[in-house]
Order: sequence, then C-alpha cells, then structure tokens
Amino acid sequence: MKRHKNDQYLSFGNVSIEEVRCHSRAQTSYTQSTLKIAGRVIETATQKEKTRKKRGSRTYGYSQLGQHIGGGQRGGHGNAGLCKHKRTHTMKYAPERLRKYGFKPPRRTEIGAINVEKLDAQIHRLLDNKQVRKAKNRITVHLNRLGHDKLLGKGRVTHPFIVRAESCSKSGAEKIEKAGGKTLTTKQ
Repeated sequence: MKRHKNDQYLSFGNVSIEEVRCHSRAQTSYTQSTLKIAGRVIETATQKEKTRKKRGSRTYGYSQLGQHIGGGQRGGHGNAGLCKHKRTHTMKYAPERLRKYGFKPPRRTEIGAINVEKLDAQIHRLLDNKQVRKAKNRITVHLNRLGHDKLLGKGRVTHPFIVRAESCSKSGAEKIEKAGGKTLTTKQ
C-alpha cells in the first residue's frame, strides 16, 4: 500500500483510490474521489465541502464593505421611506399617514341661510306643525328655531311675515316689507 504526500492516494496492487482537493473557478471547494482498477476509472464521486458557504464574495452577504460594522442596514432613520420602501408597513399600521386630508379654517362658522321664496312655500306646513305663530293677520317666524341664521332675498313673498333672525340681506328685508311684513335682526 502506497500513500503520496500531496493527495490522498491509496493503491493496492492494480486497484487505487484517489482523493484530490479541487478548486473550481467560482471558488467552490469540493473533494473528488476516483476509483481506478487496472488503470481504468470505474466510479467518480464528488462531495462538496461544508465550508463552501459565501465563498467568492468580498462582502459575505453584508452589502458594501464595512456595512456590517455599526448600526446595521436600517433603511433610513425615523420616518424615512414611509411612502417608498416601507409603504406596505405604513399601509398596514398607519394608513392615515398616506391619505390626504382637507383643511378647514378653525374659526369658520357655517351660516344656515334660507331664501324668502322657500320660507313662503313652507309656511302652511310650518303653521300646521305649530313651528310659527299667526297673530293679527301676520305670521311670526323665528329663524333660529327653524335652524337658520340668515334670511336671503331670492324669490317672491305672498304672505306678510314678522321675521326674527340673526342677520338679513337688504333684498330680503325689502321684499318682506313690500309684502306688509317686518324684519327684526339681532346683528346689525
């Protein structure tokens, strides 16, 4: 039985087993065993070595050189990338950050206005429901109780009204007075 120095080489007369350590172009190490009988190759087995993981790269899976040192690859500080590479996380856990919301001025007050023609058309229903009063051939209307703040002047008036409101337009007041009514406003 002979054993060579460089490779593991065993020979028993005309039978020999060679085990050669090889390096491929991709830096993958493997061991190749060859069985020779009387100089003819019978069987070749290849066994990859355990240390072949991440060979042939400079960075070993850690991006650019030196990126493994320090805080890691965190994808930005704070809220960086919430609408870009962290968008799916944002959509799941903080969807309000992605939507656009309108703006309402903080001191804006909505004025509930009503035109004289609409008030004139609804007067019979309001009398039936006792939301307005009729006294001395005039109908007294409190616009605040009906949910309105201002009286506007669009349309015609056929009934004499006494209208109490926070504010009233000039054309609305003229049309009420022309029909024989009166407007009383709290704001001037």
